[in-house]
Amino acid sequence: MRSIIKTVLFIVVLIPILMGAGYFLGVGIFQFLNFFLESDYLRGNAGMLLFILFVSTLSAVSMYFLLRYKKKMLKEKGKTTEEERMIEPFYGAGTDDRVRVIASLALLGSLPVIIIYLLSDNLIAPWGSIVLAVSVFVLILVILIYSVLLFKKSRELFNRYELIITPAGFFIGSFFFLLYIIDILTSNQISTPEQINIESIALVAFAVIALILGGKLLLMANRTIFDKKAKAEEELNFASEIQEQFLQDRETEAPFLKGYGISRAAREVGGDFLFLDKKNDNTVVAATGDVSGHSFGAGLIMSMLITMIEDHLRYTNTAEGLLEVLNHKLYQQPKRNIFSTMNCVEADRDKVLLWNAGHMPLLKYSADTNNLEEIRHAGVALGMTSKFSYKPKEIPANSGDYFILYSDGLVETRNKQGTIRNEQHFYSTVQSVLNNEKNCRKAAYIILQKILDSDFSKYTEDDVTLILLKYQ
Repeated sequence: MRSIIKTVLFIVVLIPILMGAGYFLGVGIFQFLNFFLESDYLRGNAGMLLFILFVSTLSAVSMYFLLRYKKKMLKEKGKTTEEERMIEPFYGAGTDDRVRVIASLALLGSLPVIIIYLLSDNLIAPWGSIVLAVSVFVLILVILIYSVLLFKKSRELFNRYELIITPAGFFIGSFFFLLYIIDILTSNQISTPEQINIESIALVAFAVIALILGGKLLLMANRTIFDKKAKAEEELNFASEIQEQFLQDRETEAPFLKGYGISRAAREVGGDFLFLDKKNDNTVVAATGDVSGHSFGAGLIMSMLITMIEDHLRYTNTAEGLLEVLNHKLYQQPKRNIFSTMNCVEADRDKVLLWNAGHMPLLKYSADTNNLEEIRHAGVALGMTSKFSYKPKEIPANSGDYFILYSDGLVETRNKQGTIRNEQHFYSTVQSVLNNEKNCRKAAYIILQKILDSDFSKYTEDDVTLILLKYQ
């Protein structure tokens, strides 16, 4: 609000100066040249001409030191000018977008100019020409200023030579303005405005103020939106960094088993999660899950679930009862539309226990037969109901066998026609890789890369998570 008041006051002070400049534009440059060359008053008053030069020089020098002081204060405070802050949201925009901003300002400014043109006939000559010239001058000035600020090279050039350009402009403007003040006082060319409609004056004043203030308010509103967006992006990036710590590639090894896990988010914050850890020499626990949605909230829920898994296993050393705890916690969330699917396995030397909460089937690759088996186990997604008893399913394991946990992002990829594939493409990829690659870590990376390379989606549509457990 304070900035708006300052702008209005500045405009009020600026209008008389612009009236003089408008008169210069209104009566024409040729009339000025004729006056300058033939004026007996100026030829006979060299002192007056020196006075005009002195005042013009004084205004230029004052502006120089004012700008210098302003730059010094901004540098000490580490701030930028208000104009640069308003334009900053467009610094990363393309040339077409910047041209559109300039065009929108020109269109906005043309409206008050049209109003002034329609009302100029009601003003006694040459006031109509003066007011119209002032409005056109302001419009050109506004467009010129924003054109300079919006483009990097012109902005850098102006900032580099601002202490020269602006004082020089003030000197020239002051010189011409004072010459025409003398012209007005000595030649009596301007008659006193009489019988002017008050409504016309009000509309003209409003149009001139709207031309300057309207564009500024528009850019200020855009700056506010930009600041809020930047703050949201900063928080989102922070959340993404935290999630990356939770979703770092996991590797574990026990005397009887090796495991490797990978997870990649489709956006800054995703809903997929994985857990892989050795509890002791006889037990390894692995889990994959998918929280509904890809929002900031899904990322928070994902982080919460991983923390709860770690706490549960730290105090119980078993996955038994884990899904009941997670289901109870998710069901208590205020937004009941948040839920999560999950697969959890607890592997020991000769078997795997599987708990499923509505997640993708577990895959078992048998080393003896090179076959890939789909193991389904019923279970309700976490957070869907207040109570559910998750029972484990026992699966025998032999040396060389692989157990594969994964998310639906690896299954629901698109073919060349843009159609979503079924699970067979993923299954055949897994089987072909495991037939040839016996290193758990390498196999995980190869499977992930093959799936991503064969996905013809325009962008990554879903998070992807993969865990391989290989019995030794």
